[in-house]
Amino acid sequence: MQLHHQGLNSVEISNEMNRLGIKTPRGKIYNYKIIWATIKKWQLREDRLNDSEIVINSIEPCFYNI
Repeated sequence: MQLHHQGLNSVEISNEMNRLGIKTPRGKIYNYKIIWATIKKWQLREDRLNDSEIVINSIEPCFYNI
């Protein structure tokens, strides 16, 4: 994600990962499709986490007889 935030596109990121010898979790080389899908999934996850709100409509008093 650091490379993406620096402005690199999927092709440039995959080329950099391969140049550094970093393999995918399955031991293959990176291509732009893998990078694009990873960035897309990350963005969707961030949207889900940041798009939540809690609304409390009413709170009823609770009394316990002990």
